Amino acid sequence: MSLFDEPINTKTLVEIEATEELLTSIEQTLVQHDSHDLFEVVDVENQPEENLQADRILWVINKLEHELALIEQDAQASAEFYIMKKDKKERQINYLGDKLHTFISGQGVKTIKVPNGNIRLTTRKKDIYPDDDILMAWCIDNDIPLRIKSQPDKKMIKEYIKDTGNAPDDYTVEEQTTFSYKTTSNGR
Repeated sequence: MSLFDEPINTKTLVEIEATEELLTSIEQTLVQHDSHDLFEVVDVENQPEENLQADRILWVINKLEHELALIEQDAQASAEFYIMKKDKKERQINYLGDKLHTFISGQGVKTIKVPNGNIRLTTRKKDIYPDDDILMAWCIDNDIPLRIKSQPDKKMIKEYIKDTGNAPDDYTVEEQTTFSYKTTSNGR
């Protein structure tokens, strides 16, 4: 009967693999640290069985901690990968949004409705006023009431400018154009 004809004892296989892994780990540690004084010489034969079991448990814990560290490295690499993919998709969306903005700007319309969503070009005006000191003096000169807390009433000023066309120095109207789009889910 040869060695290969005997039934395989799985417990023996596990112990052999564990011993080989331990020896490989010890060799790698010795090579990395270039020192043979890393491990204390322990007389295994004179150790009580409980100590040997404790040593085996410590070995398994060490192996599990190493595997956990590898899993954490993989998780960090995966998170970085997904962040990179998310950033790429956001850049693609921004690029295509810019193309839509250019498209609607050349069409001469404010809204385009298509089956997959809407494209909208909105223009808003924003009043830019000079400093309050300048505006207060201007209001006094033009008989525009001031609020009790001594600040110009910009609503009244706007009405006055609209009615008379007379505006304080440094008064401008800033025009802002905004662009937006909205996709539809189409049953997704």
